[in-house]
Amino acid sequence: IRRQRQMCIRDSVKGKIEFEGVTYDVDIRHQGHVSRDYYKKNYKIKFSPEHLFQGKLKIILSAQMMDPSFMRYSLSIALFQESGLLSTETKLVALFLNDEFKGIYLLIEPIDEYFFWNRGIPPGNLYKAVGGNARFTFRGGYDVRGGYEKKIIKDENYSDLEDLIGILDTVPTNRLATEIEKVLDVKNALNYFAVSVLINNWDGLFHNFYFFHNPNTNRFEFIPWDLDMTFGIGAAPEKLTVEGHSVKGRNYLFERLLQIPAYRNYYKERLLWLIEGPFSLEKLDPRIQALHESLREDYLKDPVLQGKGASLDHEIEKIRSYVSQRQEAVLEQLAEWD
Repeated sequence: IRRQRQMCIRDSVKGKIEFEGVTYDVDIRHQGHVSRDYYKKNYKIKFSPEHLFQGKLKIILSAQMMDPSFMRYSLSIALFQESGLLSTETKLVALFLNDEFKGIYLLIEPIDEYFFWNRGIPPGNLYKAVGGNARFTFRGGYDVRGGYEKKIIKDENYSDLEDLIGILDTVPTNRLATEIEKVLDVKNALNYFAVSVLINNWDGLFHNFYFFHNPNTNRFEFIPWDLDMTFGIGAAPEKLTVEGHSVKGRNYLFERLLQIPAYRNYYKERLLWLIEGPFSLEKLDPRIQALHESLREDYLKDPVLQGKGASLDHEIEKIRSYVSQRQEAVLEQLAEWD
């Protein structure tokens, strides 16, 4: 990246970016809130509509300061994709800013209109879960505007989301399946919960996910987001079986869906399928090794990672250990679950 003037913390500035031999005129600004105080900044880059970046108007360059492995986001996305969820594209890159090497970054595709157009899906109402307050019940006088930020279409009409929550609050269990399937892609939701439970994506039950009203199906579906705090970050091994890490989750939508035997059975089957397949070390190890090869050379040059004494091999062992421990914990909980 070359920028034409010094960037203030909230400004965007003009610049140029070269990627794989192609030069683009761009606007650059810092990305994130808390992360803006970090030494290694995140960046959001906007391209010209006349010269898109591989079909994208914007990209995010994430420093992944919470994940020294630089693998957790990519591994998590792969699991969601194998479970059939719409998911963003990611790519590891080496960043040079005005010819100075700034280290390894994760290039992340934003969830915006271009995300849907590139997948042949017309944009519909898109809500981002924010503030750790994305709830699925009106109990306590809850207002959806306190937990969901409307990204597409940007207006004050939240009626489709409110209708879904109203069903969860008022419809008895014996009629819930009939009513909820009119407005929610239930298999998508259960797969989202299953992957989240395995990868420790507890932040993604109240915060940092997208909820998309797909015009093609007229149903809501989850789109995962912000997955660096997964695969055991923030969860000590001895806490993997406590209530907060239960396979039954901590989310009112999840709670209501699991009251229905057919949904509960499907969810259990998906957990077992993931453990025996995509979430097994047999399947994950080739992905981990491929990421290791991509990272290895620049990892040793990254000034922040080396300044923190980070070890890629050590981080890989932590991920592998987490997978084994989490598999065991989930299988134990499933065996005890009526």
